[in-house]
Amino acid sequence: MSENQNVEVAEIKEEVKEELKVDSTLALNRYIFMREVNSYFVNNEEQSKNKMKLWSLTSYNIDNHIKKLTETDLLTPLNLIKKAVQSKSLYSSNEALWCLAYCLSQLKNDDLRKEIRKNFNELVTTSDQLLIFMHAFQLMKGGKMNFGRGMRSMLGKWYSDKTSDQLFDFLYSTRKYERISHKNIIYKLHLKIDDKEKNKVIQSIYKNQDTLEKDPEPTVLDKMIVKHRFLKSRRDTKEVVEILKAKEFSYKIHHIPPLSLKNQEVVDLILPNMTLTEVIDNLITFCSYKMLKVHEPISRKICNALQVNNKTINEAKLHPIHIFAIMKELEKRLTVHHHENPHKNENGNTAAAASDDKSLDKKVSNQYIIKKLFHIFNHTLNEQPKTGCRYFITVDFRHFSKRQSKVFGMRNVLCSELQAIVALTLLKNEKEVTVMSFSETNNKLKPVEWNSETSFEKALELYEKEIKENAKTKEIITLPLKKAIEDKKKVDVFITFVSSLGRCMGKNGKPDQIFAELQNYRKVMNLKMTKYVIINMTRKTPDMKYDEKNINNKGVLEIVGFSEKSAKVLEAYAKNCFA
Repeated sequence: MSENQNVEVAEIKEEVKEELKVDSTLALNRYIFMREVNSYFVNNEEQSKNKMKLWSLTSYNIDNHIKKLTETDLLTPLNLIKKAVQSKSLYSSNEALWCLAYCLSQLKNDDLRKEIRKNFNELVTTSDQLLIFMHAFQLMKGGKMNFGRGMRSMLGKWYSDKTSDQLFDFLYSTRKYERISHKNIIYKLHLKIDDKEKNKVIQSIYKNQDTLEKDPEPTVLDKMIVKHRFLKSRRDTKEVVEILKAKEFSYKIHHIPPLSLKNQEVVDLILPNMTLTEVIDNLITFCSYKMLKVHEPISRKICNALQVNNKTINEAKLHPIHIFAIMKELEKRLTVHHHENPHKNENGNTAAAASDDKSLDKKVSNQYIIKKLFHIFNHTLNEQPKTGCRYFITVDFRHFSKRQSKVFGMRNVLCSELQAIVALTLLKNEKEVTVMSFSETNNKLKPVEWNSETSFEKALELYEKEIKENAKTKEIITLPLKKAIEDKKKVDVFITFVSSLGRCMGKNGKPDQIFAELQNYRKVMNLKMTKYVIINMTRKTPDMKYDEKNINNKGVLEIVGFSEKSAKVLEAYAKNCFA
């Protein structure tokens, strides 16, 4: 082994040694909600990916933490997983599913396994969740999908409890996850269901297309299976169009071969069956296929699909951060500069290159789409889940340099825009919210004139006005806590925005000072559960450094960058789902 390899092994061992010092309950809870055992959440490339790797459990020593917890109480890991899933505040259920797969495949305890099987249908509810769970289970079993009697019974019950329509969607609509599909699982189970219609759907996977088509007395379900199987296997877009035009059955976007979505006629036919969420999530794809040009008929139809009432927006349960990020990306891609061909601009490449030249005139080529999205964004600001907490928000009204102006994890969103979105969302949905800003003077916060009636545009206008008067601010990270004590204000969650926590605390800053000030606030105000959240907007790595003295301290969370996932983590933290 080379000298460099020895150093790497030593670093890994040292990291493992430090991680084991974390309280096991705290570590498992944080891992399920944030995929991290320290008190920070990073919006990096790895966190944004839905797929996980086997080493994600071992790299955080979660396997050892689970084993340690079962030594004192066998059901503790399962209860923590169950509580997290039932909270409905997980930004992703992947971590909980991987822990569940580990408990079922690696812990040799019959009582624990029986309890997991008993609660399995409550913990794994969707088609995609089952595939993720089975992928983890397969890897932990050495890449083999072998089922014992208990596993067969558990999975058989899971499928049996679904309706025939759900089974149909599982088999003919859900895409594979890491080469695992529902067909693979059912093949291995040799599944048979007593219900005649459900069993017919299951048995169809054992028959080829010719056998299904030759059925002398086909039912509506038989015809639907034949058509969907035929549609899914088509590579010729003309054939897909013919099937959709026949309107024999109602087809959704996940029934269509992905490459067919490049065809405008296919999108036109499938658009009426798409939900609002599906339309919004596919806007970037439509833009890439040049379907959002203002003069294209399909562009008008996509725009009309975004013309929905408030009830539809509420049912979609969209987050304003998600809508705003898509809107800004589209705005960039659709921005046209004079002297340029707008057709070349819709991928964003040419426009991005020219955007540095301030002398060029800019114009968004399809303002209608942007206006529809902005209407949806404004409505979602008012319709977010309520936590019932009292908030103290400290924003940073300062002039950000060009290099630091954008939020890490949201490449087109400015720091000023993020602060306004988070603050307005809480102001419009929570009962008691205080908003203040760092000032140009040491040890002083100034009030911000935002309230529940403030519009997003007005909030940004006020921000621009403030930075013209005072471009620089003095960021003191403990100042909000001191101000709350001074004003005798009871707060459940402090949220403080900084462009760089390192500038406030130093490059090797430890959170001891923040923990001490938080404990002082709790003692003075007689509040035991107050939390302090720092949103480190432009940094790519956490600035707070933990050691064995403070690694188990609770109440302070650093969010590095921001995204829709961060909003979910913030909500879960405020609701005290994890510490």
